[in-house]
Amino acid sequence: MRRIAAACGAIVALVAVGCTPGSHRSAPARAHGSPSPSGPAAVRLPPIELRAYLSERPGRWEAVTTIPFGTDAASLAFAEGRESPTVEPSSFAIARDGTIWILDAGNARVAHYSRAGRFLGAIVGLSLHARDVAFVGDAMCLIDREQGFLAAVTPTGALTRAAFAEGDHVVHLLQLVPDGPRLVAHVDAEPYGSIVGVGTERFGLLETSGAGRVELLPGLPVGDGRWIRITDQGLEDPHELDLEYVSASSAQVQPYVVHLLTGGAPGGRRVPSVSGPVEFASAGAEAYLTIAVVPDRPRDARLEGGRWLLRVGSDASAMLWERLPQAGIDDSEQFRRLAVGPDGHLYLMVLTSSGTEILRRG
Repeated sequence: MRRIAAACGAIVALVAVGCTPGSHRSAPARAHGSPSPSGPAAVRLPPIELRAYLSERPGRWEAVTTIPFGTDAASLAFAEGRESPTVEPSSFAIARDGTIWILDAGNARVAHYSRAGRFLGAIVGLSLHARDVAFVGDAMCLIDREQGFLAAVTPTGALTRAAFAEGDHVVHLLQLVPDGPRLVAHVDAEPYGSIVGVGTERFGLLETSGAGRVELLPGLPVGDGRWIRITDQGLEDPHELDLEYVSASSAQVQPYVVHLLTGGAPGGRRVPSVSGPVEFASAGAEAYLTIAVVPDRPRDARLEGGRWLLRVGSDASAMLWERLPQAGIDDSEQFRRLAVGPDGHLYLMVLTSSGTEILRRG
């Protein structure tokens, strides 16, 4: 279930509001200085079992607003796919002023709404394959066209682009993970497979000055000088996810083992499953991972599975494990469900038959 590049040769693009990249070819990506392997040896902690109960109710989320689907300017596009992928909103972000921006891929735009759901306008000219949106301060960034380019919206509305590459290979931008004033992305590239000390889920600092460089980080940033290095041990049941908490002075590996069970706690029957991280977010010293868990056997397909939220700190402790609200319609083309708002709260975008719901965790 781990999100990977869509296809060999596919490229991902980024649109940024408030950045001024040039249009030249990028220099090769370079690795960030890491505490390992010269740093302290990692201490491996006992595994923590994460039980995903199918009857578990989602955590407490407060409704913020619902944006309807439709064909008018104030609505979002949705068309269920049959022979082609479903057309639906793919991402969202909360601006510094608390307003909501939703990536309306079907209308090739990012739509702007008040917290009450009032349509405020839109930025147009995106591709139908736009993937993600996030804010770095007041600058809005979007992954667009599935190509490795950083494109900026100038004051006149024009776009300028800079490519991201590792040598002759495209760097795929899978998801944006803002880290304070820095623009970090979940990335992948063919040459990264030979780089050690960064985990299986790789994160890079994007240089937005126009150089088009990706600086690989030791892991997902969680505060000054701290990272969580994420190593997915594979989809097979039981699924193990290793989180290595790294700083200049210490390193601890915390394995998490995911089990899917019928019924509710503390009982339940084990169901063979496949699982893996599909989304990442960070806020200061906390990190959020969305873990998808689905039955592995055809006879258990009716059980469907779901997504669970894992929140961890920078000290190898699981702070929260709970089920996320389920979408009421096909959301296979939705790439972002979680966003951290400027108030530090976690927001969730859920697609339903009546529209796009924005929720805030209470």
